[in-house]
Amino acid sequence: MMANAESVLESREWGHLVRKAVGTAGKLLLVAMLLVLWLWCIGAIWYSGVDGIVVRAVFTAAFALVFPVAWSLAKNRSAVAISFFIAAAATIGLWQLKRPSNERHWSPDMAVLPYGEFDHNLVQLRNIRNCTYETTEKFTVDYYDSTFDLKQLRTAYFIVEPIGETFDGLAHTLVTFGFDDDQYVAISVEVRREQNEHFNPIAGMFKEYELMYVIGDERGLIRLRTNYRNDKVYFFPIVAPQETIRTLFVDMIERASRLRNQPEFYHTFFSSCTTNIVDHINRIAPGQVPFSYKVLLPGYSGRLAYDLRLIDTDVSYQEVQRRCRIDERARAIGCDPRFSILIRKMK
Repeated sequence: MMANAESVLESREWGHLVRKAVGTAGKLLLVAMLLVLWLWCIGAIWYSGVDGIVVRAVFTAAFALVFPVAWSLAKNRSAVAISFFIAAAATIGLWQLKRPSNERHWSPDMAVLPYGEFDHNLVQLRNIRNCTYETTEKFTVDYYDSTFDLKQLRTAYFIVEPIGETFDGLAHTLVTFGFDDDQYVAISVEVRREQNEHFNPIAGMFKEYELMYVIGDERGLIRLRTNYRNDKVYFFPIVAPQETIRTLFVDMIERASRLRNQPEFYHTFFSSCTTNIVDHINRIAPGQVPFSYKVLLPGYSGRLAYDLRLIDTDVSYQEVQRRCRIDERARAIGCDPRFSILIRKMK
């Protein structure tokens, strides 16, 4: 009897501890959610697009300070919580009204949107960008049109440009395609910058930038990164059937063309250079690229492509990186007309 009583008491104590732990975890989760909502609203107000930095600063500071102070001082915290949720709901509602536009004062290299016109197996690409750079800030913008035969599309490369040296996860990615007769065209999903505007990843989470598909001449897009930004650049050959490569190319051109009439916002995590490439791949082969932090942090996307066998896996990833790094070669090649051919001479 005593043993049974002790067992019942122990069971009750364990049950009490479990309920207490669950309750504590629930409260912590609720606090975390409220904190995230509070921080998001602060960002949404600051990047609301309201004219006047002073006005935005006042509203942002008010939201940031009023509710924490009121919560700490109030005897009736329920009223504070209700007020917070009303203010947060109003912020979300106003944020939803913010719409993308193609009518802004664009940076000269972002002013013209590219598009494609299909005629059976032929696609005429309009406004292929071809910048000639003196520095990253000083350049001459030119465009040309060119017709490509989809039956002659042979290769595709996944390009990774690590950004900075402090954190390996930061990078820009793009895709470039090779046709017969040494024709090449690159597609880069980017922030469509306005004049004198610079990218901020935090602002990129709050509808601050429109999305743009840059369709460009390789010499312009690649040399900007290798010869003027002096970044590392990895040129990974994509391992896929030609039909898959063609489908990927068509899908990207169609998306670029839609943006002329249906502008979209860029998002640092959900509509970025790499997530859009992944979306194209997964439309072709659903589930081919699973959700991964290596997509959200594109500096690791080359490794993910290797693990998924989307690029060469005959040797170690480190050896693939060594073979496919082309920035030193690109700097040596300079503006040689055979640029696209020469950078493909892998080590």
